[in-house]
Amino acid sequence: CDVCDGDNGSCSDCAGVPNGDNVVDNCDTCDSDSSNDCVQDCAGNWGGDLVDDECGICDGDNSSCADCAGVPNGDSWESDCGCVASDNDGNDCDDCFGTPNGSAWDSDCGCVPEGNSGDDCDDCAGTPNGSSQLDECGVCDGDGIVDGACDCAGNVEDCAGDCGGSAELDECGECGGDGSSCQETTVDILYASDEDIAGFQFNVNGASVTGASGGAAADAGFTVQTSASVVLGFSFSGDVIPAGSGVLTTLTVTGGDP
Repeated sequence: CDVCDGDNGSCSDCAGVPNGDNVVDNCDTCDSDSSNDCVQDCAGNWGGDLVDDECGICDGDNSSCADCAGVPNGDSWESDCGCVASDNDGNDCDDCFGTPNGSAWDSDCGCVPEGNSGDDCDDCAGTPNGSSQLDECGVCDGDGIVDGACDCAGNVEDCAGDCGGSAELDECGECGGDGSSCQETTVDILYASDEDIAGFQFNVNGASVTGASGGAAADAGFTVQTSASVVLGFSFSGDVIPAGSGVLTTLTVTGGDP
């Protein structure tokens, strides 16, 4: 140090080396290696160990700039379906109606709500959007009531028009009849007259006339003509039935008693 009778202290460095090059840094470390000189941390503390996080926050935990996946400065985003990558449209959890976390589902008939069997568009054969149909008898793709029948059980109408009825035509052609309407019976037409009878005509009710014969009319040679309800007797030769009484003619009738 060039000091007479000195102790080398006047020119000693921090390590006590006269004219040495050791120095004390801001952390009170004495050495000649400048590469290890202490520096300030992010909080300005010399020799401190605090550093900026990836978000640029001193002593931060990277959360202030983290995306929903926890990646600092990441590009994931929060959709209705949760945190998804930037290239995800966020519909991963949407049901078929587009409802996030919804319960609708895709059936053969399209998107249907939960609880729907998905058969709404099925035809009677169970084919989605098929063309099979129930016939009038409830049979899928059936032929319905067969020709000549009046119902699905194959019954036919009786003579009274009742489906499955039991009425039948009798031998007289009458529906539900007992066969008596066409049975022939005879009825004597009586007369009593104080004068000769040159001809006669009368109507018949309650039965149908099919003929006339015998009696005083036949004895007198009368011609007796009949329709279903009219009887006409006369003589082409002018003969008469003498005054008196008896059987004028006997009618043959059907369908009842006149």
